Amino acid sequence: SKYGYSNKAGLLYQDEKDEEALTYYQKAQKISPNDTLIAFNIAMVYKNLKDYAKSKKILETLLTQVKDLSFSNEIKTILVQEINPKLP
Repeated sequence: SKYGYSNKAGLLYQDEKDEEALTYYQKAQKISPNDTLIAFNIAMVYKNLKDYAKSKKILETLLTQVKDLSFSNEIKTILVQEINPKLP
């Protein structure tokens, strides 16, 4: 299930096993492609893997989908403070 994959991915992410976490988050995303939290978590894994361009693309897409203001603000903060400074 999407929850099983997501939970497994979260544990791997906490253990800094980012590539394995990414695999499980992507499996969860296949089951639930419109889940913004899964997409956000994938963006955070890409950030950890220093693939800032992929992370930015996902986060910018999320900004057009997220309705929750605090989630939207969190995404904007990550883009401004953690992603954009790393890009050329």
